[in-house]
Amino acid sequence: MRIYFYELSEEPKHLHFTQQDAWVVTAVKAAQEEEIAGKPNYSVDFDIHKSQDLVFLKGKFDVQITLLCSRCAKTFSLPLHSQFESLFTRQEDFENPGGSQNHGTAYSGPTGSTGEEMDIQCIEKDYIELEDVLKEQIYLGLPFQPLCHEDCKGICPVCGQDRNTHPCQCHRIKHTALANALKNIKIS
Repeated sequence: MRIYFYELSEEPKHLHFTQQDAWVVTAVKAAQEEEIAGKPNYSVDFDIHKSQDLVFLKGKFDVQITLLCSRCAKTFSLPLHSQFESLFTRQEDFENPGGSQNHGTAYSGPTGSTGEEMDIQCIEKDYIELEDVLKEQIYLGLPFQPLCHEDCKGICPVCGQDRNTHPCQCHRIKHTALANALKNIKIS
């Protein structure tokens, strides 16, 4: 879904998308590790407007992502909710209101933000690809170590048993005669 700069004005434009919009489904599928069973509900909203050479984009989404648990390797569904703001410009030499040029610096403007600084993204095209913006925000919302549940016991590294379903018997191996003999071997 493309939003062209020339279509924007200072009047905020509200856009609402759901699972019925193919580009939303494509963006979510890019971030998940397996297909979601059934038809999940997606909700994506953008408020976008232009002020001089800047485009202000405020967005929020509610999506369902299927991930692999990093402990037990089973798939699970994770609801993701996020709100974000982005600034875009087509001018490489855009100057911040303070007078310095934008070389990786940040600008905090009339976005209604809480004073946090935001990076200005300089784009060469004359449009913003909303699918790319959504994908980036989904990736930013994914946990570093996804877990199916907080107290997941994972897979035994010795026998491969899923310790969430059945306890493994590997702890008994430690006290056998063979295990005691191997314990005394010195590797130099």
